[in-house]
Amino acid sequence: MHYFSSNPKDTSEDDPQNWRNLQSPLEYHEAPKTEATPEPEVSHLKAEAFSSGIEFKPGTAEIEEHSKQQLEKIYRYLTATPQEKITLLATDREFTDEELKNDLVYTRALAIKQYLVDMGIDASRIN
Repeated sequence: MHYFSSNPKDTSEDDPQNWRNLQSPLEYHEAPKTEATPEPEVSHLKAEAFSSGIEFKPGTAEIEEHSKQQLEKIYRYLTATPQEKITLLATDREFTDEELKNDLVYTRALAIKQYLVDMGIDASRIN
């Protein structure tokens, strides 16, 4: 939203309705932002949170220690953006048996979800 002021030093510029009572010459001023725009910090948190995958100990759903740091970045992002939800997508190249592979992938996704829930993220925000 934009409005105009006849005096750039006019302290009433915080009131967008004031433009109706002003006289010419008019100068352009941008109204205070009311829309939620992503702050640079949030964008940085998102990029950092999803910059790499989560690794597990071979053949298990046990999260590797170094991957817990990545989950903490995801936690920080989700805490900073309470309206955001995430969807977990998992892959596994360890097994050729599709049934075993699917079970492990599912169990690993649940392990990630549980880790974030244990940190305080609402389970409904994680698919």
